[in-house]
Amino acid sequence: MNLEPFIKILLYFLTLATTSSPCPSECSCQKKSTDCSDKNLALVPTGISSATKRLLLDNNTLSRISHNAFVKLSNLVELQLSTNKLNSLDGFLFSNLVLLELFNVCSNALTNVSQNALDQLTGLIVSLSFLIFN
Repeated sequence: MNLEPFIKILLYFLTLATTSSPCPSECSCQKKSTDCSDKNLALVPTGISSATKRLLLDNNTLSRISHNAFVKLSNLVELQLSTNKLNSLDGFLFSNLVLLELFNVCSNALTNVSQNALDQLTGLIVSLSFLIFN
């Protein structure tokens, strides 16, 4: 009995299972939700699936977000960034998040929000407020 075709099919499905929904090692992923809350993260993890619709990054130590952190996450509908140490939101940081409806940046140390940081968030239904002190 030739097992080669069976082995090829098995390897194909194993490869598909491990590459179709990437999840950063420091997070937990379920369906289209990536939970990176309470992980003491100083940076937004890489390797988040582009299919992610809900990204939880609350209760970490994020003080700055890389300009390309959300570039591949155009399917995001919810982004939780509350209770971090964010002090600024740079221009066009969220420009690819046109489907975003829920955005939370409460309980941060925001002192500077670029004029065009939030321009592309035209689909927002809920944007939890934040204070800017100058």
